Amino acid sequence: LNDPFFPTFVPVKEDEGVRGRLPLVWPNFGECSSAHGRRTKLQVLWLAKHHSPLVDLTAVLDFYLTAQAGPTVAVIPNLVSEYCQFQKVRDQYCSGQYHAAVARILRYESWVSKISSSECGGGKQWCGLMDVHSDFDAVVAEFQKEFRQLGDSIDVFVCGHPLFWCKLFQDFEKPIIGLHDMGFQMFVPESMRDVWHADFDRLFFHSPQNVLVAQGPWEAFSLHWLIGRRVPYVSRVGLSHPNVHLSRPRSILLSIGPDERYMRLIQSCASAFPAFPYEMVLWGGEDIEDLPPDAPKLPRDSPTEDLLSFFAYVLQPYDATNTKLNEFYNTRRPLFVHRELWRTTMSWAQANKDFHGSQNSCLERDHIWDQDTLTTFMTALPWHDPWAVMNMSHNFGCFHGPLPFNPFPSSDWESSPIGMVFWAQFSDWWLLPHLQRYDSIAELLRMISTTPEDRWTDVSDDMTAFLRVRTFEVVKFWRALVLDLI
Repeated sequence: LNDPFFPTFVPVKEDEGVRGRLPLVWPNFGECSSAHGRRTKLQVLWLAKHHSPLVDLTAVLDFYLTAQAGPTVAVIPNLVSEYCQFQKVRDQYCSGQYHAAVARILRYESWVSKISSSECGGGKQWCGLMDVHSDFDAVVAEFQKEFRQLGDSIDVFVCGHPLFWCKLFQDFEKPIIGLHDMGFQMFVPESMRDVWHADFDRLFFHSPQNVLVAQGPWEAFSLHWLIGRRVPYVSRVGLSHPNVHLSRPRSILLSIGPDERYMRLIQSCASAFPAFPYEMVLWGGEDIEDLPPDAPKLPRDSPTEDLLSFFAYVLQPYDATNTKLNEFYNTRRPLFVHRELWRTTMSWAQANKDFHGSQNSCLERDHIWDQDTLTTFMTALPWHDPWAVMNMSHNFGCFHGPLPFNPFPSSDWESSPIGMVFWAQFSDWWLLPHLQRYDSIAELLRMISTTPEDRWTDVSDDMTAFLRVRTFEVVKFWRALVLDLI
């Protein structure tokens, strides 16, 4: 009973949180700039290890900007990542005109085989990339020498995770868009973090031509909590998401995360009832050694068209990472999630203090909070204006007020459950409407087997309506931001 993961309070009710009160993107740029009238061509180069956060921006540049009488756009992707091993990703993002040279300068071959703990000799993950970053000034110098003329042809540079790579573009005197979806100190050697923090601040908050964009409210509010900087944020949509035919209308995909036991249990329980109306399919089940040979499974490297062809999906917290949640949401089919996902909403890479340099400066004050106090606090804040919330004067002993609790706890066991509830409200798990929440495996199977099919049609219609509004806001955000920068 003393375990912090068994709280004695009820989490914030959905109608008492920030869903429906926080804007989908912030700020609202209003009407777009007319700057595109002075430009007929735009070249954008992006660099990242994660391609998913770049999908929406690339789609806006490739289609929405040009389609609305804007400049002709050339997007030059440079994904330097372990994901380049997949054919579709490699063809789209790892084969551009500069990619081979960029990968060589970033020592890709030296770190891509040193990612896991076992590959790092039992030490911390990503030891290879950390080694490359330990002498990153040499990498920057080599990049500048190789691409010294790049500033003459590229109009906008975009850098994603790891944001440390944004240093490669700092001397080109062209606008830089940084996409903040992971901690800005991630993969930065500890001895270099203070210097990088100063460089990061100077790059994005003291140069009017550069802008940092958070990939959601959680990233924006937690970054303000940490360093006191207000940044715009934009929702993830997945604008290049294909319309996939529902070819498996009697099958439900169980998305396996780092621990497959929970989804295996769901599959086993469903198979124990012969009359259960749906086939439960394990995604990645081919990697499970003791899985019965007749257990339905789908290979982890299946094409997107296969992944998105199911009637419904049962998701785990890890599916919020790299926009998998948003891709499944775009199917506009039922998504089942456990009601208490707030306990593990953030991926380890987002909330881990080692990638932010934070301290538990708020934990000693957690005892002043109870459910009524938190509800009153939440109700009083002007959530329709996120920057106004950040500007409020009260402080709870945290780094930068006004929000309480620590979004970057030192460990799960030192976290405050009520604090985890508070920060979970800013995540996609909480903000996306029409997710189907259940309390137990028994309730999940009951919901699936007894809900009339026309109810799921209503859910799909509601998701479609929400996506239409969010897509409009996201397209308007990116289009206005890019045109104003140039």
